[in-house]
Amino acid sequence: MVSGILESYDEGSRFVYLSGEHVSRDIGALLAGSAMHVQRLILYNAVASEQISDILVEHLKRRQLDAVTFLSPRTAQIFTSLINKAGMQEALTCLRAFCLSPAIADALKHQPWQQVHAASEATLASLVECVDNVFA
Repeated sequence: MVSGILESYDEGSRFVYLSGEHVSRDIGALLAGSAMHVQRLILYNAVASEQISDILVEHLKRRQLDAVTFLSPRTAQIFTSLINKAGMQEALTCLRAFCLSPAIADALKHQPWQQVHAASEATLASLVECVDNVFA
């Protein structure tokens, strides 16, 4: 990502980096050694839930779900933490996890998933293709 920015923009280019409070990569920090200028604006804060919902617990108990998608390592960690807290690890054995990247899949490796899949590229289109390939 950073190399694409460095190759595509002139030195001295200025960027506004709109993000949430929690980011996996801080573009400003990654570009700090270049002649690019980045101003980061935090637009939202994703607050982790303290427990999974009763509805989700029931769906898991009844085996009514086939898969879960994860778009960030933080989300994967929070989800598995809440599953463990609820004592629902066994329910994961019937679920597939679809991850936007291998880094996200790594955050799930210590859970008993039926399968864990990672998209070939970190794009939503690639994630959808990954799901389509499994369920086709």
